[in-house]
Amino acid sequence: MNHPDPRLGLFEAGPLQAFAGDVIKVGVVGSAKTIEDTRKFFDAAKGGFEGMSEKHPNLHPAFPGLTNQNPYRCRFEIEEGAALALSQARIEKISKEPNHQKAVELAVGEIMDQLRAMDESGDRPHVAIVALP
Repeated sequence: MNHPDPRLGLFEAGPLQAFAGDVIKVGVVGSAKTIEDTRKFFDAAKGGFEGMSEKHPNLHPAFPGLTNQNPYRCRFEIEEGAALALSQARIEKISKEPNHQKAVELAVGEIMDQLRAMDESGDRPHVAIVALP
């Protein structure tokens, strides 16, 4: 099956190779608040969302949700041990850095440290989300 819009092709036919398992484990790096907001979004998205336009249904198609009825035919779950929060002190240090380039370097370094820790842990996810504060 070939479709010019990959979103609709995936929705109608599923992935080329189905995921070997019934859960895609998701990790999250961010502040305590952005991690909690990500969890809330995942909970809200489980049941899916209706499309936003009846006039142009391909522009904003319905979202099938994060349960087994989605195009990937598996659930998406945030791993408890793979939700790593940057400390408030580190976030404040980065946000108070007057040099923009240096602030970006500090932020990237902190995020990469958390992603490495996640990768090396026993709760290694399949996918990681960076939820910026």
